[in-house]
Amino acid sequence: GIMSRGLGDVYKRQDAIYALDFTVTVNASLLTVTKDVIVLNDGLGLEDTTDDTEDTNALMIPGATIRYVFSINNPTANEALAVGFTDALPAEVLYEDDGANSFGFTDCDSSDTPSLIYDSGDNEIEVDDVTIAAGNTCVVTFDVVIQ
Repeated sequence: GIMSRGLGDVYKRQDAIYALDFTVTVNASLLTVTKDVIVLNDGLGLEDTTDDTEDTNALMIPGATIRYVFSINNPTANEALAVGFTDALPAEVLYEDDGANSFGFTDCDSSDTPSLIYDSGDNEIEVDDVTIAAGNTCVVTFDVVIQ
């Protein structure tokens, strides 16, 4: 009978011993990730609303809209395929799905269709299927409101 099966295991069958011999190759990129948080508006009108960037006058208070910015750098000579991550949001913030205005992918390979899904039960964001060209930095953003 068979004693065990697995990676590189040896098993016995009747009077002969067989070895499973194979090679496993994993292609993985060494990616670096930074996460920044910027205040887009505080609801008090203290911010500059002429653009969609951080305003140093805006306050991080309840009602403020903040943007999470993930910069994923692929410094290698190979493209990184099917990159994904999950970000658990603090209990004090809520992702508000406003369609295409709620999130964005910049400098990610457009031949794939990356996805951003909000899990309201766990209050977390899941990003999947991002492709990052060799030597490129892909930026993933999404907005939340402080409760």
